[in-house]
Amino acid sequence: VLYFTTYEETKRILGYHEINNPNPSLPIISGAFARTIAVTVVNPIELIRTKIQSERLKYTQIANAVRFAIKNQGFLSLYRGWVPTIWRDVPFSMIYWLFYETFKTQILRREKSEQLNSLTTFFCGATAGSIAALVTCP
Repeated sequence: VLYFTTYEETKRILGYHEINNPNPSLPIISGAFARTIAVTVVNPIELIRTKIQSERLKYTQIANAVRFAIKNQGFLSLYRGWVPTIWRDVPFSMIYWLFYETFKTQILRREKSEQLNSLTTFFCGATAGSIAALVTCP
């Protein structure tokens, strides 16, 4: 929810419009910003989830584990892994949104429509996601 809302609001603030202003740099910027915000907010939660799984913690032990980490390693220890996650997720998002919005604009113009149907939206997303994965995954 945070990721998509941030993406759409950033795109709107920057003035992107599929027909009137399909500037391809705006989805790239919006995607990078939205993913950075989402990773920053979610990273501590992911770190805790990983800790629960790797150390087989019970849910009643979570608060103590978080307090221990902050006390002994500082608040920033909750952001361990943030940089590699950004390096993985931001390029994917930039490529994904560039292709998704480009496909969407081309189809809307060709069909002289203002909105895509669900199947076409799925096609745009699946194709954009495939391209982004091919480019960013080793």
